[in-house]
Amino acid sequence: MEGGDLNKQLVLSNHDDKFYRLLLKKFRFLSAVGYYFETYDEDGPGVRSWGTS
Repeated sequence: MEGGDLNKQLVLSNHDDKFYRLLLKKFRFLSAVGYYFETYDEDGPGVRSWGTS
């Protein structure tokens, strides 16, 4: 693809909060969206998001 938008998607899942915060810092200049699952109970997951698409 010559000089165009690559339109790539990366999906990561982990349980390491330090790694999550590192990714937030590294991808802060890209139009990235991240989701942080804070809790899970009988009502389902509690999700926090960061970034914009």
